[in-house]
Amino acid sequence: TAAPRDDVNALAAEGIEVTVHKGMHTAHAYFDDPGARPFSDIDLHVSKSDEAAAGEVLSSLGFEKGAVCRWSREVEWTLKGMNREPRTLCLVHADDPWSIDLRPSLNRGPYRGGRVSRLDEASDEFGRQRWTGSAGAAVLGQPLLLLYLAAHTGMTLETLTLLRIAELALVIRRDTETGSLFWSEFLDVGRRTGTLGFCYPSLLCSEKIRPATIPVEVLHQCRLAAPATARRIAEGL
Repeated sequence: TAAPRDDVNALAAEGIEVTVHKGMHTAHAYFDDPGARPFSDIDLHVSKSDEAAAGEVLSSLGFEKGAVCRWSREVEWTLKGMNREPRTLCLVHADDPWSIDLRPSLNRGPYRGGRVSRLDEASDEFGRQRWTGSAGAAVLGQPLLLLYLAAHTGMTLETLTLLRIAELALVIRRDTETGSLFWSEFLDVGRRTGTLGFCYPSLLCSEKIRPATIPVEVLHQCRLAAPATARRIAEGL
């Protein structure tokens, strides 16, 4: 986490509030060994008002702006001169290329014009927690964390990977045991933000590999919110 910590601290030094998403957070918070949760990009969320300033900081650190997702405005930043080819196709190598994905929104959706999970509408309702890698950044608290992870994982077949499915089970088991995840809050926020349907495929698969992880009623409510095509594909896996 040394390089990401330095980058986050540089952003914090400019007064930019950063939230660390997905693997860079969960690898250290939920896996016994962080190396068991490989990833190739570091997802950072900043407010829309700080987006331009964050880009200037990353540029000063040697990053260059790359691809921009048209509908979500997520921007990929890579170190100048970094080799873009992976070391091997057989495994995730420590020397593989990596990037910082800068996001100005928590909303998730498969494409422009389609259904969108509107998590931005609930982003201020729940407090952030400090990221273990640096006091200069935060991570999502529950239930936003699970909604965000599950919606991203269940968005398409490409994102519905075994690693992410297992990750959901680890997050759910840990946070229900510690009392930080309440299913009533998960369902309430999920309904209001249109997120439950996106969560159904990933939560269903997570329940299949780790039974008795997700309450039956939670899966039922997510199923009711999911499109028929998503239900048919997920249930046939």
